[in-house]
Formats: sequence, structure tokens, C-alpha cells
Amino acid sequence: MRSLLQLIQRVGKTVLLAAALTLPATALACDPAPGRKVIDALLSLDLNNAEAQLSQWRSQDASDPMLGFYEALKTLSVGYIESGHDQSFRESLWGDALKQLKKVVRKTGSAVESGSATPRQRLAYGMAQSFSSVLHTLRKEMIRSYKAG
Repeated sequence: MRSLLQLIQRVGKTVLLAAALTLPATALACDPAPGRKVIDALLSLDLNNAEAQLSQWRSQDASDPMLGFYEALKTLSVGYIESGHDQSFRESLWGDALKQLKKVVRKTGSAVESGSATPRQRLAYGMAQSFSSVLHTLRKEMIRSYKAG
């Protein structure tokens, strides 16, 4: 029984080493996606870092369809973090976020409807529509919520 365990450990180490050596260099760098960096900053309630991450993302790839979604998410976070109990301030930011989400839907919608969208475009389109629907529901705009997604 002991020799079987030792064999499994040796084989396991060999497989692990082989897997590590076959990973591309980019995977070994472990650089998280820009969206993840934004989410991490927002979860830490660090709005300045979130904005810095968004600015860096904009400078690297302003055409990324997911960028607008994360910008809307940051706008909503500002509303919840900085508004305190000021509902009117929060609701004004909901409107700003809806405008940002509408841009995402416009940018990706034609490609989705024509069937030529990339998976990332389809994801951005669906997330923007779903999130818009939630915001309309929060604003008690049920018909708009239904139409949004």
C-alpha cells in the first residue's frame, strides 16, 4: 500500500511539472483580466483604483465591448458608496448608468442581430440588457424593464 502511495505521488509531481512546462508564457504571468481588476477595486470600495484601472483599460483597448459595462458598474458603485442615504443622488446615477449601458447595447446590438458578433460582444450585449432591465425595475419603470431585456 505504501509503495502505491509513493508511486501516485511521483506520477502526480511529474504530471504537474509537465503541465507547468507546457503552459504558455502569458498564462504563467498570471495577469488578471482588466474587468477583474475593476471588480476587485470596487469590492474593496476603492473608487480611485477602479477609475485608474478603467483608464488603463481604455488606453489599452478602448474598443473592448465589455469596457462600457464595467464603466456603468463603477457609476453605480459611486452611487452606493458615496450617496449615503441620498436616494435622489443614487437615482440620478442610475440614469447615468443606463445611458452607459445603452451605448453598450447600441455598439454590440447590430453585430448580435446580424449573427456576426464575437462571444465577447454577445456577452456584453446580454449583460448590458439584463443590467438595464434591473435598473429600470429599481426605478419602477416596468414596461421599460420588460423591453430592455
